[in-house]
Amino acid sequence: MNRKLKELNLTAMSAHVGIDSLKENLESELEYLNTLGAKYIVCPSAEINTIESALRHAEIFNKIGEQSAKAGLIFAYHNHDFEFKMNNGQ
Repeated sequence: MNRKLKELNLTAMSAHVGIDSLKENLESELEYLNTLGAKYIVCPSAEINTIESALRHAEIFNKIGEQSAKAGLIFAYHNHDFEFKMNNGQ
């Protein structure tokens, strides 16, 4: 993959990595993105639909962010409108 990117004079800036792979294969995902020269690792979506699930995911994302930073990458979450809906009036 990296050879093809160089051949086309392209740079891999980021990749969407699913939540399951982030939880189960983070080290290999970080290694792969570093091989490509990417700067960001992005979670494209997660089941965040209650305050409790948001807090639970915040803990998970903080850990992923710490490990990503140690590997030289920036962790990001691709937010959507459904994460901003009211839950129990909040």
